[in-house]
Amino acid sequence: MKLQVRKLQESDWDFLPYWWSSNKQNKSIENLRDFLPGSFQIGDYEEKRSGLGGFMVCKENDPIAACWLIITNSKCAISTDTIFDLSYKDEDKEKALNLLINFVNNFAKELGYDYVNKLTKDNKLLKKL
Repeated sequence: MKLQVRKLQESDWDFLPYWWSSNKQNKSIENLRDFLPGSFQIGDYEEKRSGLGGFMVCKENDPIAACWLIITNSKCAISTDTIFDLSYKDEDKEKALNLLINFVNNFAKELGYDYVNKLTKDNKLLKKL
């Protein structure tokens, strides 16, 4: 089965708050969607949609992991910590996470950013990066 990255969709918000809290993220955020970036506005104007400014890696139609990209007015974009479905145990989990991180970094570079800073507390991920 093929791994692929796609933009976040409204239906993802049915499970993203659960992933966020189960991945030991900051649970004190009252409205998570207000905290995370909205959808990107590239090309024709599209109304900004709260909390949809990120990407999801999936295996076929099964979601595995997500992260958001914070656009700044500097030469550095910021990628949020990657959250994932803790019940996903397939052997390609690390490959899926790498695909998502690389996709987000390349997306930021295509937008003209020279640097991408990753916000994470995950020591294993920090060592890899």
